[in-house]
Amino acid sequence: MPKVKNAFFVLWFCMASQYTFADPLQTEVIQKGLASYLESNTNELIEMHDALLGLKEKDSQNEELELQILFHEFLISDLSSKKQKKKFSAMCISKSNMAEEANAYQAELFALLS
Repeated sequence: MPKVKNAFFVLWFCMASQYTFADPLQTEVIQKGLASYLESNTNELIEMHDALLGLKEKDSQNEELELQILFHEFLISDLSSKKQKKKFSAMCISKSNMAEEANAYQAELFALLS
């Protein structure tokens, strides 16, 4: 189960993200990911991650999609067992430069991934 101190921040982020100018689909993807994280539902997070990877194959130049995939990888690595944690942490580390250079969601990514 995620740490209680992080739960408050995640709930606040869910509520705040509703009022941003983000695409409603992007907001929904993020909120579903956070809900699964709070429920410690790793399997659902992995399914969402795989679905996002499928979308990436169709649109490989979409920066927002890349950030959503990174976000899910971070959540999965935080909840997973040692073997999965190692795999998804490596994915996050390999994309760290992309996150630093991202134009969208910079503040949110910095807050969540730090």
